[in-house]
Amino acid sequence: MEKMEIKEKKKKIKSKIKLIKESLKEDKVSSHIGYISDEVAKESFIKEDYQIPENYNINRIVLLPVNPSKHFCYFEVEDRYKNENFALKLFVENEEILDIDIDINWGKYYINYHAPFKRLYVVFGIKKDGKFIPFLKSNEITAPSDEISEIPEESLWISKLKGWREIIKKSYDKTFISEEKCGYEKKLKKRKCEHESKLKKKNLDMKGS
Repeated sequence: MEKMEIKEKKKKIKSKIKLIKESLKEDKVSSHIGYISDEVAKESFIKEDYQIPENYNINRIVLLPVNPSKHFCYFEVEDRYKNENFALKLFVENEEILDIDIDINWGKYYINYHAPFKRLYVVFGIKKDGKFIPFLKSNEITAPSDEISEIPEESLWISKLKGWREIIKKSYDKTFISEEKCGYEKKLKKRKCEHESKLKKKNLDMKGS
């Protein structure tokens, strides 16, 4: 009886091993499909050398602020205009300030002119027979300021503080919470008093000197 059971077990084990071996054998169909898919993947990912063109054969000019004294512009014209003589005019608050001869191949130019907090734009044109023929107009910019704000830092802080006080007042229900009991309100009032006392002391010191 025991021998029969052992034989049956051995048969089962052998059949399982056989199935495993067969499953591990190379499947010609699936491997062929895998090979084809690999080739397709390789072909679809072929690297192409792409270079950014030097120009796009369009007419445009763009002006950008750098600082109160320097302004950057870049430009481009269609190929058919490449042989023309170009000039660039700077306008500040709609008044012509500079007239600069430009080589179109430069593609960009830094304009040096101190014009803090003023509106600027440039006009790109063709010079022909001593005349300037407007060709392109840039966007308008406002140059950055070259001065520190005249409003003292403390005044800016206190103005923000007042704004926060108004927000806080409107954010809680006064029927349940009084202004005196509001922790935020107390802190704001305290800081306001400290600020006012500093200003008074500063004024007294200036009068004494």
